[in-house]
Amino acid sequence: MRILVVIPLLIVLSSTPGAPAHAGWPDYAASEIAVTSGAFFLVPSGSATSLEEQGVEIQLWLRDTNLGPIADYPAEDIWLEPAVGDLSWCSGGNIADAATAADGYTTFGRALAGGGWEESGLFVRAGGEILPQTPQGADHLLDLRVNSPDINGDLQVDLGDISLFAEDLASYHFRSDYDHDGQVNLSDITILASWIGDRCP
Repeated sequence: MRILVVIPLLIVLSSTPGAPAHAGWPDYAASEIAVTSGAFFLVPSGSATSLEEQGVEIQLWLRDTNLGPIADYPAEDIWLEPAVGDLSWCSGGNIADAATAADGYTTFGRALAGGGWEESGLFVRAGGEILPQTPQGADHLLDLRVNSPDINGDLQVDLGDISLFAEDLASYHFRSDYDHDGQVNLSDITILASWIGDRCP
């Protein structure tokens, strides 16, 4: 008897007109991303300057098959991944800032935690699927580059990274251009030295 009473009540509550959207499965063709293109710097501990302060922000809106917003979609189910580069992530270091809001909106604007580098672009995945930049869009690759003093991506900044950096002093490589000025020089050495010993939290 209790089951007969409770089940109709749940149905009424979940179908009430005007009720907020709830976590569900995104329609990847209906969802979209907005990104400010550029380069950003990260370290394994996640204590570098935030993406937003570096002039980079990734915004996304998750929608369902009816184009309705998906709220409360977990941040840990929305993550960044490299296109082809050698990026590694500390636990939780590449996930969205927060669960999606009532309008399906969330961002990547905080400092991320990881190492390695990527100059071919990044993807955003939600529930394992790559999101397009525009609804029905074919362009999924975000125009972003990433580097870290943890050049070899072993999630710690140590002597192994210093030897790789030394190679890049002789001929330019983006992975060691930490201030993104188009040169590998003394200013980058100073940045590398300041992060020696950094590792995942």
